Amino acid sequence: MNAPDRIVDDTAIITVFFGDDELRLAAAEQALLEQSKQDLQADHFLLELVDSQTQSRLQTSLRDRFHYIAVEEQDRNQGLFQKEALYNLGWKRALATKRYRFFIFTDADVYSADPAWFRKIRRRLLDDPSRLVQGFRLVWDERDPDFIFQSLGSLHTQDVSRDLNINPGLCWGLDARTLVRGGGFNPFCIEGGGDCLFVAEYLNHREMAYELGLLQWEWYARLIRDLPYQARLDAVEVDLLHCFHGKFSERRAYETFQALSRLAPLETFVKIDETGLLAWKDPNCTERRLLRRRPELVDEEAVERVLASLGLPVARKAEEFSVRMAPFRIAPWATDKTAPSRQGPLSLFDAGWEYGEFKKGSWSDNVLHAGPNRELPVEFRSGSPRLTLRGKGETDHWNAVLAVRPNWTWADLSCLRALQMTVTTASGKETIRLCLHSIEPGEREYVSSEVVLALDDPESVTKTIPLERFEEESSFNLKRVRKVSIRGNRSCHLEITDVRVI
Repeated sequence: MNAPDRIVDDTAIITVFFGDDELRLAAAEQALLEQSKQDLQADHFLLELVDSQTQSRLQTSLRDRFHYIAVEEQDRNQGLFQKEALYNLGWKRALATKRYRFFIFTDADVYSADPAWFRKIRRRLLDDPSRLVQGFRLVWDERDPDFIFQSLGSLHTQDVSRDLNINPGLCWGLDARTLVRGGGFNPFCIEGGGDCLFVAEYLNHREMAYELGLLQWEWYARLIRDLPYQARLDAVEVDLLHCFHGKFSERRAYETFQALSRLAPLETFVKIDETGLLAWKDPNCTERRLLRRRPELVDEEAVERVLASLGLPVARKAEEFSVRMAPFRIAPWATDKTAPSRQGPLSLFDAGWEYGEFKKGSWSDNVLHAGPNRELPVEFRSGSPRLTLRGKGETDHWNAVLAVRPNWTWADLSCLRALQMTVTTASGKETIRLCLHSIEPGEREYVSSEVVLALDDPESVTKTIPLERFEEESSFNLKRVRKVSIRGNRSCHLEITDVRVI
């Protein structure tokens, strides 16, 4: 690689560090040192959140490797998740010094052993500046077996689906015009979740929703901004290491979001202050006292107990709301001027999958030999996987659920024509019932009309069911289908080798 590809003045890298515990500090110092060794010689800005009484906790020799900026917080800023606010301060400070073309944002606790990590991100942006490039394929923590993820970008662009949870953050690269026109990062995720909001705002559109998971929380859904353009999702084939700073399984995000959903609208108690940081409007507010008690929010009962002790409602009637999905709007600076293609054929299960590759979000009820978490039982014969479905116990029927997408989002099936499955029956004559399930903003789920499928051939047979047969139920939405359910009587025994929408 020639020198001009490594020495550039058009790219700014923004990394932010915050936190006051020793584990987080050690993780940041390890990762930041490795980040500083990347072979892309670009301006790398490091912002550290410090309080008015404490100097930087990072070593001077480490700070000297970056364009270091200390951001001082006051009491009114403490107890709020400031990553997105710091990112915004970083890119604005950078643009005040130079007219950068590209920005790369990365967490302070990850790094890659590939010295071309940042260079590969920049190269993808050079190819098409309308891209939003996620900066990794896989990430894992060598000390925490629960911390291993596939990137959202690699799932959708590299045709690689692993049996891993999906991570929507850690590192992103984008064109400065995309960033500025979009107003940067939405800073109002006061307790995390900003990565999901970034994806929802910059990538979701009417034909494709990459992130819907947190829309079940009303306060979160109300934060979403309508941006002028949507980016095209991309990712680099680079793996990252995450530096340990506590067990991932102990973060209790679900319980914290559950507690936040009981609060008054966000704008009534937080704001962006004159420094650009999130701030409490009333530093003594009840909402702040709630977040100080995060460690107590270990389960749903604890959430109710803490809310009651603070005089907060344990239940609040949700107001009606909806998230409008805009059509895909192409940025004028895009290299590819075509609109994204509509949904192509989807494989929910097929004989080409390898062991352990079964999609997240699929499960069963009352199925014999299901996994410990109700995973669908997969057997291998002649080198090919097959779903083996039969009832257990004294139940009247069993259910099997297949996720349409591995990250539990929906797909628009309105441009497709049929559900197709290849199945073998043990008796040669069985009846099963099929339904599709659609999801609306706010996690409202609707079930399609039930299709009864008679199987009367002892040999393997492929059945094709037109999608129009599922549309008789008026509330069901074929444009937002999240899962397929299969129901059989207790005695029904099937082997399925292929399920797809064509």
